This record gives sequence, C-alpha cells and structure tokens, in this order.
Amino acid sequence: MNKIIYIFLIAFGAILASCEPETIEGSTAQAFSGELDATCELEIINGKAANMAILNCKSPVTCQWTDGISKLASNSGKIQLMGTGNQKITLTAMDQTGEIVTKEFTVNVQELAYPVPEIYGLLFDGSEKVWKWADGSCFGNGGFYDGAAGPQWWTMGADGVEGQFAGEGNSATMTFTMSGKQIKLSNGKTGTLDFSTGDAVFGNWYGTLTSSCGVLGGYALNETYIAKGSQIKKYQIISLTDDKMVLSWSEDANMSSWSTGWFWVFKSE
Repeated sequence: MNKIIYIFLIAFGAILASCEPETIEGSTAQAFSGELDATCELEIINGKAANMAILNCKSPVTCQWTDGISKLASNSGKIQLMGTGNQKITLTAMDQTGEIVTKEFTVNVQELAYPVPEIYGLLFDGSEKVWKWADGSCFGNGGFYDGAAGPQWWTMGADGVEGQFAGEGNSATMTFTMSGKQIKLSNGKTGTLDFSTGDAVFGNWYGTLTSSCGVLGGYALNETYIAKGSQIKKYQIISLTDDKMVLSWSEDANMSSWSTGWFWVFKSE
C-alpha cells in the first residue's frame, strides 16, 4: 500500500511540476483531514469585480487550481479569468498520505478589467456559444487560396450536408464551452478545443482551430493524404466574428495555394 501511495505522489508531483509554478516557501504538504481552509476572491477595480481571481489555501496540502483554462500549482496566487458572469474555479489538494480533496468556487465577474484575447469572446461569448450551419451555401469545396471566403465549386446548404453526414446537417448544432475548452455536437459527440490566432497558412486569415472530435460535417470526402471518411481535426480559420465562423482544410498536406480546399460556414445561434 505504501508503495502505491509513493508512486501516486510522484505522479501527482509531476503534473504540478509541468505547470512550472513559482515555489511558495513553507507549502510542503503534511497529513491533513477535514475541510479545506481556502478562499477565492475577485479583485475589485473601480467598484466592480474584475477578471482576476485571488487564490489562497492555508491548509497543509499541495494545491492545484484551475478555471478549466488556466492552471496554478501553488497554495496561493492569481488566475486571470477569460469571461464575464459566473465562473467556476476548482481547487484540487493532496496531503502527504495521498488523500485528494476538491473544493469548488463560483465567482461572478462583472468587468474584463484585464485584457482577454479576442478569440475567447468570439468563440465562447464569455462562457458558452452555440454554432450552427449558416444560411445558403455553407459547405463544399473550392480553391484553397488567400482570397477564398467559402465554398466555390461544389456547394450545398444544411439540407445537403444532412444527406452526406446524417445527423450533422439541417438544424444540427455545436456548443462551445469556455471552461475546459469543450465542444459538444448535437448528435452527442464531445471533445476539446485548441485554437490560436496569427498562425493561419495565409497572412490575411484569422488563425487555426483544432477539435478532438472534429466539427459538423468535418470529414474527408476524397482519398487524400488522409483516408476518405477520416475525421478532420485541424482547420484554418479564414474569418471569425461575433456571428460567423468560416473554416477551411486543404486536401494537400502542404496546404499549397490553389490546392483543393473544403469549407465550412457557421453562424452563431
């Protein structure tokens, strides 16, 4: 039993170390039982609760805090929050016996006093956002080049998508949840998201989006460098606004200009 606990402690310690926290003197964990003596409060700026959480745990445990996006491996410190409204922060603590204790806090952010990358607001609308097929031609192929703005050659609307991918066309939706950067399709598929800006293949495009479960209709229709029918997981974001998202993927692994591209056009619900 002692050997199991020892191995577990090493594994947990490796997780915390991967976050590269600042070491807090005197925070070495000791045997502990009972309620965690921990607090989570928001900074108040100009009379409003700002998007910076002040975290503190006085119990003799080793702590890891997360809001589902950022992480802090320390008994005390701060986490910047990315949205307004109710935000959940989870504290996971472990004592030297290997016992794990969790505690959740809900705080209400009134103002984004600390700048948040624009993409968080556009994808998640502060906490959660539902995307569905845009009106008109919302899926198809065309030239993959810097001036592309959607499908150009073989195109279809949401009803046509349903004929190609049952359960993923017509009124199907994708729900993007900021906490944990999660995605859930209306057909039950779930996964996680990763995204960035300024790294698209063409300089005038917005960035990239990766989904572990793809997006609606996100499959290769031809045999390319991936097999026909394979799920596409990484997309170029051509453009992204409050109410519209245009994604693309090239059949060419090198994403050469004017290769055959595929396009997905979504609107927010």
